[in-house]
This record gives sequence, structure tokens and C-alpha cells, in this order.
Amino acid sequence: MKSVKPAINSGSDKLVSFDIDHTLIDTFGAVVPAWRESMPIVADRLGISMTEACARMSEVIGKHLTQDYPWWLAHAFHPVWKGTVAQFVEQVESPFWDRQDRYMETHLRPYPEVIPTFTEFKKHSVKIVLVSDATYYITLARLCKTGLSQYVDGVYALDVKREPESVPSEEWLEFGDRRMRTIEKEYEKHFSLCRKLPESWAKPKPHGIKLACTDFSVAPGDVYHVGDSLGKDVVLAANAGLKGAMWLPDHAVATLPPEDREWINKKLAHPSVLWAVPSEVVPELQGSLGDLVGLVLGSGC
Repeated sequence: MKSVKPAINSGSDKLVSFDIDHTLIDTFGAVVPAWRESMPIVADRLGISMTEACARMSEVIGKHLTQDYPWWLAHAFHPVWKGTVAQFVEQVESPFWDRQDRYMETHLRPYPEVIPTFTEFKKHSVKIVLVSDATYYITLARLCKTGLSQYVDGVYALDVKREPESVPSEEWLEFGDRRMRTIEKEYEKHFSLCRKLPESWAKPKPHGIKLACTDFSVAPGDVYHVGDSLGKDVVLAANAGLKGAMWLPDHAVATLPPEDREWINKKLAHPSVLWAVPSEVVPELQGSLGDLVGLVLGSGC
């Protein structure tokens, strides 16, 4: 960082806000290997090519801008499924999500600086909140699976729009409904404050971070926000009048193993799915979590 603003006083009850995916955790490191394993099986059971299966997948993901939309398989594949809904759940939906959940258990992890940073902030009584456009139910699960839940004082993540008009009957949505409710019930209890935000509050709109400021009685001008997106996270900080923003560029795709990087770039090449790492950096915004600790606590802490 080229300029350092006045530090938050050590021991004061202040707040730092974080995005989650590709800021705190390597999400693609878990989901892409799961997709590579699952999608050939899905395509075979649907009786369609991998090209068609992935095109249908990317269309729904691109529309909802999340790989964790709980009904995306039903939306994408009901037109080509020849069996019953119960058979679709048994042969397609349940195995797909079971595999992704297993990969989340074994592959999902925070970036190396995250837990030391959180530990330092908690030692100095700085509140930590998550303000994310990730789906609410899976945000809770990821925080718990990576061990980050113990450091987080509040979670602010997006609800998902249920679209019964996009499938032939409500029965097609029941598996996703159950999955989402089960995960929410299992993981909400690990947090003292959870807020499910309307989709219309997606970043860079400032409503989520302003709600967090109200919940914790903190002035926006005392808050830093950290994220991987210039257009969402940095603009959010400006819109909300925050003290500052720090940009941690999304290296998730760039650091994937070659076979995973090739798979996601070629198979999910839908124009509305923006996986690419930014080609240009903005040095005055780009930083590290180590820089953030210095900004918030002062270089002497």
C-alpha cells in the first residue's frame, strides 16, 4: 500500500469486513476437481455429450452467478431427463452434491495468511464480519469446514431466488430445498449473528456492509473491507463510505493444477461466467493480509 491511514486503536471495538471465496479460501481448489469427476458421469446418465452437459451447466451458473445454486442441476437438465424426478435425484443430483461435499471436506482450505491474520485481530478485539455475494447456506458451511467460523462475529451473505416457473413442477426443487435447509440448520448455530440478505443487495451495493455497521455500532468510516473483486469489493467500500478497501486479486484459476485450469476455462466458457484473473493490477489498491494487519493495528503491533 502506498499510503497508510491512521490505525484503529488496539483494543477498540472496531470492525474489518471480508469477502470469502478467493479472498479467504481457495474455493475452486475444491469444486473444480469435483466437477471434473462428476460431469462425465452426469452426461452419461443424461445420455448427452459432455459439451452439452457443460454448456447447460455454465448457462445456469452464469445466470445465478454462483456454483452453489441449490437447484441448478434440476434447472439445467430437466429438459433432457427421461426418467422420474425421484430417479433424477437418485442418479444425478444426490451423487453430484455428495461428491462436491466430500471434496469440500478434503480440499477446501483457507489461504496461508488468513488464520494468523484473524488470530491477531481477535487478540486486539477487532470484530470480523463476512460480507459476501456467495450463497448464504454454503457460506456458513465453508466457514465451518475451514475452521474460520470460530473467528467470525457476523455473516452477511445472499439469499437465492427460487424459480419454480423454470421447472415442470415443484417436485424438481424439493431436493435442493432439503439440502439448503439441512445445511443452514447444521451450521447457523455456530455463529452468533447471521444475516440472509436479499439478492438485490449484491455488492457493490452498500446495504450489507451498512447493516453490519449498524449491528456492531461501528461508523463506516472506521471499517476496512477486503476482497478479490475490483468491481464489487473496492466499489462497495467507496459506495459505503468506508475507511478503505484492500484488493486481493483472484489467483484461484491461475494457481489451479493445469488439468483443472484447462477444464474450467474450456468447459465453462459461458460469456457471463467471468473466471479470468485480472490482467492488470492497481498497485495502490492491491495488498496482502499482512499489509492489512499493519493498517488496522498499526505497524508496531
